[in-house]
Order: sequence, then C-alpha cells, then structure tokens
Amino acid sequence: MHDTKVSAGPTLTIRRTFAAPRARVFAAWTDIDMLRQWFPPEGRLVAADWDPREGGAYRFTLMFPSGEEWAVKGVFSEVRAPERLAFTFRWEEDDPAQELDTFITVELIDKGTETEMIFSQEGFRDETSRDKHIGGWTMGFDNIDRMLATYS
Repeated sequence: MHDTKVSAGPTLTIRRTFAAPRARVFAAWTDIDMLRQWFPPEGRLVAADWDPREGGAYRFTLMFPSGEEWAVKGVFSEVRAPERLAFTFRWEEDDPAQELDTFITVELIDKGTETEMIFSQEGFRDETSRDKHIGGWTMGFDNIDRMLATYS
C-alpha cells in the first residue's frame, strides 16, 4: 500500500537550517510559550488554543501592529516527535465559503548541533495566495532563529 497525497494547488517549500538540536526546534513548533515568541511574524497572538497531538485542533487570533485581527485554525494529522508535524491551515474569512484548507508539513532532520527544516504548505488557491505567505513564514523562521539563540 502506498501513501498518496494529491495537492490541488501551488505549493510553498522553504528549507532552513537552525543552529539548535532537533528536539529544541520541534519544541519551537509544539510548545505554546515558544510558539508565542515567533508566531505571528509581526504582531502578537491575542488568543491561542493549541493541542499538538494527532487529531488535536488549534485556533489562533493574531493582532497586527495596524490593530487588524486575523484568525487561523486547523487540525493535526501527524505529530511525530522530534521529526515531523503535519496539519491543516485555514484562515477564517468573513464569508466561510471563501475559506480554504492548506496542508502543512514540517520535517526536521538531525544534523548534530544543527537541524534542517523542510517546511511545505500546499493546496493554495493560486500562486498569488502562495506568494503572500512566503514573507510571513520567512519572518517567522527568522524569529525562530533569534529565539533559539537565546536558549543556547
């Protein structure tokens, strides 16, 4: 039996190496106190329900410097410490018919004192939507770099 996954839209893939052990990078994704330090890339989380286990759900409300609030939610399909996470990612819209699940996977590869992360988000409506996420995720991963440096 083969595990086949079909993507209905453009995919975003970001590779990043962090100067931290894999367990620490995994914690950056699963520990709510650490997550609050890097996500969102700018602004802050004003509400967070976070249950990182297979079948667990999450919902965040983000407040940006402009005062604008956005909410995102999803469900974890895989949590394999310290190497892999997989979950849906859905921005809440004023019109729920406009909401769309994308699917995120985070692979963490042990490189001794460093960890290579392969982040993939697939199923965007179109390339424009995908491209809007590149800057946000890149800033968030810059924040992870800074946060992990404080734990060394």
